[in-house]
Amino acid sequence: MSVSAAIHRKIQLCGYGRSLDNTERMGVEQYRDYLCQLHQVVRASIPLMELAVQRCDASHPVESQLIAYLTEHIEEERGHAELLVRDLEAAGMPEAQLLLRVPDAAIAELVGAQYYWITHYSPLALLGYISFLEGRPPTEQAIAFWQTATGLPDAAFHSLRLHSEADPGHWQALDDFLDTLDLSAAEVELIGLSAMQSAQRAGAAWSGLVQRWSH
Repeated sequence: MSVSAAIHRKIQLCGYGRSLDNTERMGVEQYRDYLCQLHQVVRASIPLMELAVQRCDASHPVESQLIAYLTEHIEEERGHAELLVRDLEAAGMPEAQLLLRVPDAAIAELVGAQYYWITHYSPLALLGYISFLEGRPPTEQAIAFWQTATGLPDAAFHSLRLHSEADPGHWQALDDFLDTLDLSAAEVELIGLSAMQSAQRAGAAWSGLVQRWSH
C-alpha cells in the first residue's frame, strides 16, 4: 500500500464526517458560524507552513523536498483567509466581530498539535494535517444547500466554491508528493498520526457547532 493510501485509510478509520441531516434549523446564523470556524483554521495555514519551512533541515533529503512543496503550497493558499472574511461580510458579519470570536477548544487542539510536532519533533507531521484538510473540500451539494437555506447572494460563497474546485487537485498533488518521498517507518507513522488527530479534532469542532445549533 502506498503512503498516501495508508494515510487515507487512517483518516477513514476515524469516521470523520460532516452531516447536516441531524440539524433542525439552518440559516444565516448557522452559515456564519460555519464560516467562522473555517476561518479559524484557514488563518493558521500559512503561519503553520512558514514555521515548518523554518524548522526544516535543508541538508535532510526529505525535509529539503518538504521545503519546496510547502513554499509552493503557501502561494496556493495565500489570500484564502481574507476571502473568508469577505464572504462573512457579505453574510452580514464584519471582520471585527469575526475576530472577537473565541475559537473552540477543538480548533485550538487541531491547529496546536501541529505547532507542537513541528517545533518539538518533525515538520513532516504537517503533511498529515494538510492531507486531511485538502481531502475534504465542500461539495457542490453542500454549497447549494447553504445557499438555499440562507438565501444569501453568491458573494457569500466564493471561498467554498474556490475550495470545491481547487482542493481535489491539491490533494492529488500531495498524494503524488507523499508517494515520491523516501520516508522512514517512524515518519510514515507520524504523518498518519497527524492525519488521524486532525480528523478527530475537526470532527469534535463540527459536533460542537451542531450541538449549538440544536439548542
